[in-house]
Amino acid sequence: MDRSLDKTVMQNSCALNLLCTQAVSHMRRGWSCPTEQQHQTLNALLETGQKREFLEAAWHLKYYGYIQVDPCTCDYPEPDCPAVVRVGYEGISCCIKLPSNQIQEDHFEISRIKCWRVNMFSKSSIDDEVLLDLSFEYCFANKSCKWITIHTKQVSTSPD
Repeated sequence: MDRSLDKTVMQNSCALNLLCTQAVSHMRRGWSCPTEQQHQTLNALLETGQKREFLEAAWHLKYYGYIQVDPCTCDYPEPDCPAVVRVGYEGISCCIKLPSNQIQEDHFEISRIKCWRVNMFSKSSIDDEVLLDLSFEYCFANKSCKWITIHTKQVSTSPD
């Protein structure tokens, strides 16, 4: 999320309530990662009804405003690595489980993404399962560029 937009929107009490509800939901889902101290501070602010202060504190959470993608795999740095992927205003964050069982965290800044594409595949016309590939060409600090692909399953519901 764009914090400057949050600041503008939270002038409205209904919007402030929605932003607070969204921040709480993201924390409960594990999409944003407060430290124990942050968690205590945020709970105290909510309990005392200090919504504006709550949001201002929530802005400092790791992954605040990011949306976590369904379980997926990534072809970076090696093919078919399980990954937790979060997409946000500033970039794409990937916590990748390497074949050695080590976890590698990479952040791909939006400003370094040269181009991107999305491909959707369906296994069959009867199946609601849709496979989604998000690929982007990323320019690293050493000026080299590489295509990175994230593979995920999205479930669509069709009206009966």
